Amino acid sequence: MPPSSNPDYSSCYNFPALIDFAESIIQDSIVKTLEGKNYDDKRVSTQTNSINSDISKQLSASCPNFKYIVSTLIVKTSEDKPANIVQNVGGTWSEGCDGVVDLTWESEAMSCVVTVMGILL
Repeated sequence: MPPSSNPDYSSCYNFPALIDFAESIIQDSIVKTLEGKNYDDKRVSTQTNSINSDISKQLSASCPNFKYIVSTLIVKTSEDKPANIVQNVGGTWSEGCDGVVDLTWESEAMSCVVTVMGILL
């Protein structure tokens, strides 16, 4: 389900003001793609591509003043061998208008970490 409303137009020049909107898009895309599914090596590539594409398209359509970089990591988990994931992304940019948002989603079968960077054009 897409976020309930588009961001205020003035937010489209300030990625830090879009964090909540971006998190909503990320969460919806992950849930739509992974919820209720088991980890499957044969589907992970398609699932990560689907999540990345969905997030990029929605953000670009809502706020085209940014270039978006989307990274998705899916890791299999189990009770006897839980996944420990640490991911960090950095860059040199203008802190007043560019930014990054990370979201982690977990189920019994897998964990997913999505990072979105927004860089003002």
